[in-house]
Amino acid sequence: MPSGRAAIATAFAHLPADSEVWITSSFGTPLRRLTPCVAEAVSWSARPAESPSERTRGVLLVHEWGFPHPASKLIEREAQRRNWTLVHDCAHAFNHGVELAKAGATVTFSLPKLFPVPMGGLLASRSMGLSESGPGATASGSFHEDWGSRLLEEAKERSAQQIRNWHRLDRLIGGFGLGGLDRLPPGVVPQVYRVRLAKQFAASQCFASHSIETAPPFYTGWLAIPCHAELPASYWDDVRAAVATAALSS
Repeated sequence: MPSGRAAIATAFAHLPADSEVWITSSFGTPLRRLTPCVAEAVSWSARPAESPSERTRGVLLVHEWGFPHPASKLIEREAQRRNWTLVHDCAHAFNHGVELAKAGATVTFSLPKLFPVPMGGLLASRSMGLSESGPGATASGSFHEDWGSRLLEEAKERSAQQIRNWHRLDRLIGGFGLGGLDRLPPGVVPQVYRVRLAKQFAASQCFASHSIETAPPFYTGWLAIPCHAELPASYWDDVRAAVATAALSS
């Protein structure tokens, strides 16, 4: 697919025009706070919604920042009971998405979230006729075996680096008396490290002054900083300086 957005749109393209798609994320992020491209992709064929209703015909599980949705199994059972189209948005959770796809789930991927590429997406589904059926659809069926093997191998290497970065941040931040919100379960490949901070708005300004991008500070009591595979060497000195200042103000 040309993008992860096109993959989401294609997965829901068969729904009736008056239907709704319930969008729910790992950390319970309000719909208005999620990246706009998610709601935009759904809106090509249905109305994005923050909760299920009598008009619900689909559900999009956003595995936010690489962390699997904690209510996945419960929602999967409900979707099956109500005959909803269930789609897993694994833009930030490539490895988890691959395992879901192997098990037969419908999964969307956004390649720039993990790989150093400007665009591209994947849509995996065993249960729907998606060939050239949705907005932006360019291919169907399984991708070439050699290309797919290289993609998965590179994903494995980059994912391992992200896990190492997460643990390095955990040690660095812990050294200043601050802690993280998450314990990293086996198999989870995080895109961010969530720092526990009482004054997240002040801390976000502190990190910004050291050129460190953070998730918007509207979450209560924590702030997310990057741990992806492309972090430059200077990042660690900048984090150390930012965390030292944030620790003093917390």
